[in-house]
Amino acid sequence: MRWIIRRGAAGAGLLATLILAGCAASGLPGPALTESPLGAGYTRGTIVAVRDADAGAGVAGVLAALNEPSRAAPGAQELVIRRADRSVTSLVQAPPPGEPPFRAGETVAIITAAQTIVRRE
Repeated sequence: MRWIIRRGAAGAGLLATLILAGCAASGLPGPALTESPLGAGYTRGTIVAVRDADAGAGVAGVLAALNEPSRAAPGAQELVIRRADRSVTSLVQAPPPGEPPFRAGETVAIITAAQTIVRRE
């Protein structure tokens, strides 16, 4: 009887060792992605049109009544930009703090990542 218990314990120990050995990582896989899927980029362009994008009092009132925030930041402008490859982009953005509003004819850098932003060149 004692021999059966010892043999059973040894067998259980061997089985546990084999199971745990199977769980050990033999080599971790490399990263799944080597580049950002966001496709970050930098291009240059010229502003061809600018207009104020602040929500007027009427629009702001409707949004407030619907409990929806205004999407445009204070001082935001809609910028229509012709890129160097001749494509056209339109976006809404406020000028960086402490800088004057954007004007048509300015050359700008367009930085595209999770969010597209425009900066003066």
